[in-house]
Amino acid sequence: MVSEKLGEPQLRNIKLYDLRHHFATRLYLKTKDIVYVQRQLGHKSISNTLRYIGVIDFDKEEYIVKVAESVEEVTALVGQGFEYVTEIEGKNVFRKPK
Repeated sequence: MVSEKLGEPQLRNIKLYDLRHHFATRLYLKTKDIVYVQRQLGHKSISNTLRYIGVIDFDKEEYIVKVAESVEEVTALVGQGFEYVTEIEGKNVFRKPK
């Protein structure tokens, strides 16, 4: 078993639902689009999907923020998983969750 090979017996307690919940939560944190998450999960009712974001503590969200001035810098940041936020004084602002 994988849990024995890794020496992590708690891995035996993970259920398929846990992985689905993790996927939905991470997808929402990345996109901030609950309707998109609803479609990805195949929920008919948005109320089912809203359960997934109920456990997210939005007050504790922290980001790494970077500024890019050139196309090369923008490309590098996007490649590192940063998302575009806005433009300030001709400079592009990006962020990524810590």
